[in-house]
Amino acid sequence: MTGVYLYDPTVFSVVSTLVPSGRGELEITDVNNHYVDAGEMEYDITAGYWGDAGESIDAYYTVNDRVRRHGANKG
Repeated sequence: MTGVYLYDPTVFSVVSTLVPSGRGELEITDVNNHYVDAGEMEYDITAGYWGDAGESIDAYYTVNDRVRRHGANKG
């Protein structure tokens, strides 16, 4: 899933209650599930271009070239 997560400072009290997963890591899904269970999860869909520049160096260059040509917030 591609997205950006934004949390207010209370997220740190949620993170402090997490138990590492089977992979030995704290999982962002557990943070999100806390907010879903509390009825506090919200979302928004933004218009514009999204490119995964972290996938590979080629993807990074592709995203940068597209933004240079078309701008960051133009579909």
